[in-house]
Amino acid sequence: MIAKSIKTYVKNPYFLIFLLWSLSTASKLLFHGQIYGLDFGLYHPDGTLYTFRTLTWLGNSEFNAANEISIWYRENASKMNVVDPGSLLFNVNPSWEIYSLRPIYPALSLPFVMLFGIPGMLVIPALSMFVLMVSTYLICLKFDHKWLGILLAGFFSFSLTINRWMYINTTDSLLVAITAGFVLLLIYFRGQTIFYLYAAGLTFFAGLVRFSLMQFLGISLLLFLLKKKKLSILIGLFTFLAFLPTLFVDFTPAVLAGASDIANSIPEKIFLFPYIAIKVLFFEISQLAVLDRYLLVFLIYTVYLSLKNISKESSKFLLIMLFSLWITGAINGVVGVNFRYQLPILPFTAWVIAENFKLRSKNSRKANV
Repeated sequence: MIAKSIKTYVKNPYFLIFLLWSLSTASKLLFHGQIYGLDFGLYHPDGTLYTFRTLTWLGNSEFNAANEISIWYRENASKMNVVDPGSLLFNVNPSWEIYSLRPIYPALSLPFVMLFGIPGMLVIPALSMFVLMVSTYLICLKFDHKWLGILLAGFFSFSLTINRWMYINTTDSLLVAITAGFVLLLIYFRGQTIFYLYAAGLTFFAGLVRFSLMQFLGISLLLFLLKKKKLSILIGLFTFLAFLPTLFVDFTPAVLAGASDIANSIPEKIFLFPYIAIKVLFFEISQLAVLDRYLLVFLIYTVYLSLKNISKESSKFLLIMLFSLWITGAINGVVGVNFRYQLPILPFTAWVIAENFKLRSKNSRKANV
């Protein structure tokens, strides 16, 4: 009876995905730190601001929240572990002009920080990883490739690069989860009334999670080219609405932040942008070649499939997303961030692989002999 129950669980794809996710989560929580001098820890510099926002929303004073974060980072951060409490205050840190426009992640983290303290900031990222894995399975299931979905979910969960960014206290993983949900809408609910409602909502919330303007403008443009004009306009509108508040703050420091030592004004940064874009692309590929060759090969193969089958929608979406996310990384301008800004491409790669996967049966092979 027990053996039968175990066999039933093992055959359940959601149980297998949960098991893979649990192993991935446990390994990240147990083994993290620095690799080749790079930060593979759980707590990152920009995470201090999201944590500060959550702690103050829970009723902590700015002074107490800042000191709690400073102490926690000193004891638990892997690399950037020296945090000046005064630098986190709302009226001191200039980054709040931008970060105050990203309320979703700190808001969703409120109950978990209330229960677990600062480690509660890791719950939403971990759940986002689970959403990515389940979405990957559902994408493949749409094309009747159940085991392929489990295999891809497992591949994502144990990739060194993907694990590096999906389990940290920032917004990267949440944007990936929202993007995965958007892909599910595209392949499961296109044309239904519920699709327009959720597409608009996901687009808007993504803009309140992190800068995603180029990502959803790319999707909007492609939908327009595919003659889906109403949907294109809807997504473009909500993308702009989410980005609109940014136009009323000084976002100059966030543009080409990695080139601030040689360019300060917007005209200077526009002039340098092509050079920075090429530099970012070179370093992203080089870093993957050193740190995560399997992911690099997977991405190259996926791009190859997309170019080979360019008539398919999945191919078009992947290529436009690849370009949009490259531009997103180039706008930031920081080189060597190890695929961080390109993570939302993952559900699109699953779509391309699933749509082009062909498994020939034994009978079909014999028929061709």
